[in-house]
Amino acid sequence: MKPSDDDQPQRHVEETKAFFDDLASGWSGRYAADPAMHKRSERFYNGLHPYLSVGSQVLDFGCGSGLVAHHLSTKGYLVTGIDLSPKMIGQARLSGDRANFFVYEGDGTLPFDDDVYDAVISSSVLEYVPNPKEILLEFRRVLKDEGVLLLTVPDMRNRFRKKESIKRSLMLFPPFYYVLKMSRWKEGLEYLKLSCNRFSIREWQTILDDTGFGMETVPDQQGPLVLITARAK
Repeated sequence: MKPSDDDQPQRHVEETKAFFDDLASGWSGRYAADPAMHKRSERFYNGLHPYLSVGSQVLDFGCGSGLVAHHLSTKGYLVTGIDLSPKMIGQARLSGDRANFFVYEGDGTLPFDDDVYDAVISSSVLEYVPNPKEILLEFRRVLKDEGVLLLTVPDMRNRFRKKESIKRSLMLFPPFYYVLKMSRWKEGLEYLKLSCNRFSIREWQTILDDTGFGMETVPDQQGPLVLITARAK
């Protein structure tokens, strides 16, 4: 029997979970020595530093193997990481004990009390979430008033992202999709399939406004990922 439209968000969640479970064992090795990953961690620290003091509570949603969470912990923040992939969380827990890590059930709710965190960060995660408004409302719930939200999402102004948009269009043709699925581009193909939220900056601004946040500034284009800073209203 063909799955109904109502089943699609949950199926997407399960496919995303499986995708990152498969990558978990080599994730830290892939990125730990990568200068770009260190820059990503510093980018989040530099974004948080003007707003937070040492000892502030930070939630890392979609923490993966914990590289950014551990980096922020060394700066004196009290970091909690949560991720959909149990295997990624397993890797995060092996990487150190500075941060606390939890598995996210993928049901759109967070297992934390209201008004707990001074900041929520999410590094290249909301592009995969079937209903971003739902999880942003949860971010607002667990954030303190005027808490900080930092997100990196695909910057659709970037030339690389425009090329990806063409590939995503070609994926609609079954022959092209199945040829690539059997090639060395399989991982990139699965990524493009799961990365479902390709919004403009203006669209993200509207979504944030609708979920209780105000974007601080319209960010400049700095590469394929844009860092969005917002405050809880």
